[in-house]
Amino acid sequence: MIALLILGFSCHVLGDELVEGHHSIRAMGMGGAYTGVVDTSEALFYNPAALSRISGYYWTIMDPYMAINGLEMAQTVQSLQGASDADALRAFYGKNIFGTGGLKSTVSTGHFAFGVYDDVRVATEMNNPAYPLLRLNGYNDMGFAGGFSFPMTPGSAFGLAFRRFQRNGANVPLGATTIASYDASTMSGVTSKGTGYALDLGTMFTVDTAVKPTFSFVWKNVGYTSFTLDEGTTKVSTIKDEMIGGLSLLVETPVVVVSPAIDFKYANRADIQLGKKIHLGVEVSTMLFDVRAGFHQGYYALGAGLDLAFLRLDVATWGVELGEYPGQREDRRIALQLTLELGLDMSFDLFGSGGGKGGGPRRHLKQRR
Repeated sequence: MIALLILGFSCHVLGDELVEGHHSIRAMGMGGAYTGVVDTSEALFYNPAALSRISGYYWTIMDPYMAINGLEMAQTVQSLQGASDADALRAFYGKNIFGTGGLKSTVSTGHFAFGVYDDVRVATEMNNPAYPLLRLNGYNDMGFAGGFSFPMTPGSAFGLAFRRFQRNGANVPLGATTIASYDASTMSGVTSKGTGYALDLGTMFTVDTAVKPTFSFVWKNVGYTSFTLDEGTTKVSTIKDEMIGGLSLLVETPVVVVSPAIDFKYANRADIQLGKKIHLGVEVSTMLFDVRAGFHQGYYALGAGLDLAFLRLDVATWGVELGEYPGQREDRRIALQLTLELGLDMSFDLFGSGGGKGGGPRRHLKQRR
């Protein structure tokens, strides 16, 4: 049973799920429609052109986040206490137990950001009742990221972001015999470690009208991201490139700012079903609170945010399609993120995280006061 518990926190079944790397919980509350909305150092992972929106100087001290697929993960793990190996195998059968988490620390200012980050994905699914099979496919990414943006014509910018990171993970099937006889050598024999380099390019163009439409395009993992093999015998899997087109609006009133958005992801992938590519979202921001909603791969997403001086709290839930097309097999995730951030405006006056999502919605409201 202990062996299964350890493996359950060390693997992830890809199946037909579109695996994303670093998560912003604000983004997931908007259904992942974020390339035209992002206005913080998160632009390093979503759209480097948006670094041009940052106004002031920021230090994100840390922003730990955690997401699981509802209560199923906790309930299944709890049911394994005191169970035999056979009972533990039956408890895992047919269930997708998912968890992810991470944190980063960044410094950012107009047109520039740099930081270090650590992201982990953990999950497992048992299948094949005749001969139980556990697919071990998990990773831990640790590295640094940096990015720049360059203004072009008025209202437009181009940006690039680079990452160097080490991925420690495994992608092998484990049968019942291997799982039951688990010891320290089992994991050392199937895990690998590799170093990868990634490059993202992004553009955005904002039209200066009453609703400020922003058109964005991002090419993530340009070409593809491959890894050198540092440890182990199995090469770490290559990360395919992804092209994203987006449109967002910024509707400002004296008391709220409304930001609707749409992203069309994996535009360069003909093998992905259309419904899994479309992401819709909206954020309504006040001085202290954000409320978010959207659609992620055909399933609803909800989120909320609260600013408390130098501390920000974000929560979200969204659905992920584990099958080939939306509506086939939903896996619902819930997530929490805490962000501790210090900021200085251009006059070097101190403010907390509520002063700026870069030049974003809450910043716009504060400028009116």
